[in-house]
Amino acid sequence: MDSSLTLEEIASIYIASPPNSPYEKKMLDNGTEIYEGLSDTYPEGLNWVRVMFGENYFAVIKTYGGNKFMHSDRPRSFFNKVWFE
Repeated sequence: MDSSLTLEEIASIYIASPPNSPYEKKMLDNGTEIYEGLSDTYPEGLNWVRVMFGENYFAVIKTYGGNKFMHSDRPRSFFNKVWFE
């Protein structure tokens, strides 16, 4: 974790949001701050990205698939199954 960058700056580095599709800041039930959004990166193309923050670390989680997958709740379901102790 680089203390010279804010959490939002770190999220903007890893979530390359297409125009008119900004990422969102959220707080999980356990108090973990996350940023989540649609990202357009090479070579993957469109993918969902969640950036999770802890006290001394952050994690970048990506998932992508076909049209039906990307427009369903399955990416968020996948993200919700990832946690850190």
